[in-house]
Amino acid sequence: MSGADTGPSAPWSELPIIVLLRPGPETEVSRDALFLPGDVTLVERPVRVNTLVAIVRSALRSRRRQYLMRDQLRALEESETRYRTLFDSMDEGFCIIEVVFDGNEKPTDYRFLVTNPAFEKQTSLSNVQGKRVRELLPELEEHWFEIYCRVALTGEPARFQRRAEQLQRWYDVYAFRFKQPEKRQVAILFNDITESKRAEEERERLVADLEHSNRELQQFAHAASHDLQEPLRMVSSYMQLLQRKYGGKLDETADTYIHYAVDGTRRMQSLIEGLLKYSRIGRADFAWVDTNKSFADATANLATAIEESQAEVTSTRLPTIWGDATQMLQLMQNLISNGLKYRKPDVHPHVFVTAELGAQEWLFSVRDNGIGIKQEDFDKIFQIFQRLHTQEEYSGTGIGLASCKKIIEQHQGRIWLESTPGEGTTFSSPFRRKYNQLSPRCIAFPLPNTISKYKKMLI
Repeated sequence: MSGADTGPSAPWSELPIIVLLRPGPETEVSRDALFLPGDVTLVERPVRVNTLVAIVRSALRSRRRQYLMRDQLRALEESETRYRTLFDSMDEGFCIIEVVFDGNEKPTDYRFLVTNPAFEKQTSLSNVQGKRVRELLPELEEHWFEIYCRVALTGEPARFQRRAEQLQRWYDVYAFRFKQPEKRQVAILFNDITESKRAEEERERLVADLEHSNRELQQFAHAASHDLQEPLRMVSSYMQLLQRKYGGKLDETADTYIHYAVDGTRRMQSLIEGLLKYSRIGRADFAWVDTNKSFADATANLATAIEESQAEVTSTRLPTIWGDATQMLQLMQNLISNGLKYRKPDVHPHVFVTAELGAQEWLFSVRDNGIGIKQEDFDKIFQIFQRLHTQEEYSGTGIGLASCKKIIEQHQGRIWLESTPGEGTTFSSPFRRKYNQLSPRCIAFPLPNTISKYKKMLI
């Protein structure tokens, strides 16, 4: 009447069997039919065709339900296997707890219902299933009970980091309600973060020590600069007075000595002032900075140098960025001054400041048409007191570009350059894009000519 899996290894191979019996008293055949394997239906003849068809259909439907149940059970078994594999192999600790309340509905304890193998590794507690946490950790802090109680009662999950003093460990914990509210069960996924917390605390301690050292260094630099400037100012004043009163009246050797002394004191004063500015860079006051104003103030401060060298200092429209206004002015002024100072003989300097908008940042560039820099010297020029030329060739203290590097690092950026000797230099630095509109004006001093040679941005 039907067909199905009939192999000896098929546990779901029971056949629906329909036995047609002759009318009359019970026979041996009808008794034996009851012991046949499978789903047996006894029908006494004569039987109507419609009745027989209905019986067959019913048997087949029963057979289909049997196969459907088999497939569902197999899927459940596979799901259980996957869950168990994950449960047993995961590195994070996992447990299900039942929160225990007193008569006033205050959480006083909780009982472990389920734990995974990583639980013991994460806590060093073993055989906890069915036990209360107060048995295992009598001095466990109250905040653990309060958090799990809130999760159990409200159903709102909680993510937090706490230290268990009795275990001497920090944990990163995610807790959520499990099953119905009246069960008051909470599932907890957690990870031991003790080592990372120790590293974080050590890092914070080192940062605090570094900040303290920086403050002391800044105070020392300020005091030393002030104390050095006073006697130096006196020496410089008297040497200049000596030069004015006796210049040309003594022999040539005396005039040379006086010149060297006056020049030395002047350079020492510049060096002390540079050190003082360098020491102050660590103190930043961040706010919105219109870099067009920084450019305008820088060119105003350098107006004499620009006029004397007959230079063109121009800019595109520049953005507003998040930074320190004083430091941005100093940065702009140092880089422009650098382009004016290291110019080629008999060539009017051109300095061009640009800012190009990228996906995450503004790329600032300062280009000049000066003498350029050899590639092997790219790293040297950002080191404090490092100079590539003698005082007779180009004056300076060797602090300007070191200050630029420190300012940009203070703004969490970096600075680099591209240069070819005899063809100029481009200094570039990205600044994070926190404000994505250009300022509506363009500043140039004096009015710019098109410098096609310098229009290509560094990428």
